[in-house]
Amino acid sequence: MSVRVTFVGSGGPVVTEKRCCPCLLIDKDILIDCGSGALRNLRLLKVNLLDICYLLISHCHADHIADVVPLLWAMQLDGRRSELIVVGPSGIRNTIHKLLRILNTPEGFLTYDIVIKEVSGSTSLSEISTCSVSHTIPTLAYRVTRGDVSVCYSGDTRFSSDLVKLAENVDLLIHESSFKSSRASLAFLTGHSTASDAGKVARLAKARKLALFHIFREDEIELVEEASANYDGEVIVAEDFLSIEV
Repeated sequence: MSVRVTFVGSGGPVVTEKRCCPCLLIDKDILIDCGSGALRNLRLLKVNLLDICYLLISHCHADHIADVVPLLWAMQLDGRRSELIVVGPSGIRNTIHKLLRILNTPEGFLTYDIVIKEVSGSTSLSEISTCSVSHTIPTLAYRVTRGDVSVCYSGDTRFSSDLVKLAENVDLLIHESSFKSSRASLAFLTGHSTASDAGKVARLAKARKLALFHIFREDEIELVEEASANYDGEVIVAEDFLSIEV
C-alpha cells in the first residue's frame, strides 16, 4: 500500500512568489491546514474538493487557517452534500464560527454538515493520531496511518519529545524548519524549529524520510545541510505542487 502526499502550500507566515502558506493533501481525502493561497493551489492542482472528508488544523494562526472559510464556501458552491469532519486544537470550534460570522457567511448558506472535533493532547481518531506540540498557542501534530504506511506532520513547534514519540518509525516526517541554527534563539522565542531540530526529531524517531516544511527566507541548501548533520536518512525540501508517493 502507498500514500500520496501533495504539498499544496509549503511556505511560512506569508505568501511569497514561490510558496503559499501551509497546506497538505494526503491521498484525496485528508487536508491538513489551509493557509493563505491554499485554495488557489488546490484549484491549480485540480483537486476535487468534494473528495475531502477530513480537514485537520494544527493551530489557529492565520498562515494555517486563512483559507478555511473560502474552502468551506467553495465546497458549498461545488455542490457538497456529505459531512466534513474538522479536527483541531482547543478553540478551533469558536475560531471557525467567528470567522464565518466575521466574513458575513449568509445564514443557511452552508447546507452540508460540518462536524468539529476539538482535541487536546494524544488522541486517536481511526487512522489519525495526534499529540500536542510546543508552539505559542495550542497546537497539534498529526500522524496518518494507512495500512503499513504512515506520515507525520509536525505543525509549528519547538523541538518536542512528544512529537518524537508520535513520529516513531514513520515513513515520512514533515517537519517545520523555519530557521537556520544561527537563529536558534529566535526560533525558540517564536515557538518554531531550526532545520537542525527537524533532523534531530527525525533521527530520534527513526523516520525513514524527512521533508523540511514551513520554509520562508532561509537558504534551502543550508537547511538540508543542517538537518542532515543530525539525520542520516533522505532529506527533501517541500515545494508547492510537489507530490510524492510514500
